[in-house]
Amino acid sequence: MMYGILLVSLLGGCRGFIDRQTTCGFDVYDWWPGLATHVNQDRDAIFDYAPGDDPTARVSGDYDPSPGSGDFQFLVEYSSGYFLEKSISTGYGTVYFGGDIDLIYETVTRDALGEDVQTRVREKRHKCSGLKKYANLDSGDSWILNYDIVSDDEVVSEINEDDGSSTYSLRRTEKSDYSVVESISMEEGDWTSDSVSTEWATGIKETNWTQEDSEEKMSGTTIRYFDGSEESDYTWELDGGLDIEIASEYNYEGEGSTLYSFEDGSTCEVVVDSSLDCEYECSSGQARDTFGSSGDC
Repeated sequence: MMYGILLVSLLGGCRGFIDRQTTCGFDVYDWWPGLATHVNQDRDAIFDYAPGDDPTARVSGDYDPSPGSGDFQFLVEYSSGYFLEKSISTGYGTVYFGGDIDLIYETVTRDALGEDVQTRVREKRHKCSGLKKYANLDSGDSWILNYDIVSDDEVVSEINEDDGSSTYSLRRTEKSDYSVVESISMEEGDWTSDSVSTEWATGIKETNWTQEDSEEKMSGTTIRYFDGSEESDYTWELDGGLDIEIASEYNYEGEGSTLYSFEDGSTCEVVVDSSLDCEYECSSGQARDTFGSSGDC
């Protein structure tokens, strides 16, 4: 058990729980999501407030800094119409007055469909640098995210993985205006995938992406809206010179359609209904030559 050690700083006064002069030298504890920011809302480490982004309606909870405890819990409630409903985090550890942390916690996040994702996190931060060791308790997947507080208004995180047959790298920049810029690169054999996305405080996320191997290439743009629905426009370049323009619209439940447009003007339309049954129909020409006339997906 880690203990909630109270270390009173002699440098600078307190405005909330965290000293004005942090160990890092940068102060992100009025906007950057996490327990240190939550407890900094009140000197008693009991909090109930609304952050500055549109998706998050309310964060409430408490942290017990007394010796022998360090227990904390907090609830994140998302705004009506957002594709996530809430997340609940419980754990224990230490939030130091200078902003450093040493925590273990579990989070259950529920989406608008009532489906839960459970993760366990081991997080440590000293001065400006920290790491989070994640474990998905449903799938068993695990990964490590390293991060650095680089200014009062910016935190940069990275994941780099290489298992010998595939690689994965992520770089995320979180800003005090609640925007997030993220780049992801993956490689396996001759297949590669690269994407750059921007998510704004409004909850809308736009991603420009490319996937390709020796036989085909796809590239385009996907927009995820506040309610989790997505629109994509992209080009599918097939070996042999055939290019197909594709446009799709799907709600968060998976209902929607995709239209494939060929160079000769022919089309194929894929429709997924509310039961998630899928059918397609193609007009004559390149579309029918490629996919056939109609059928189930």
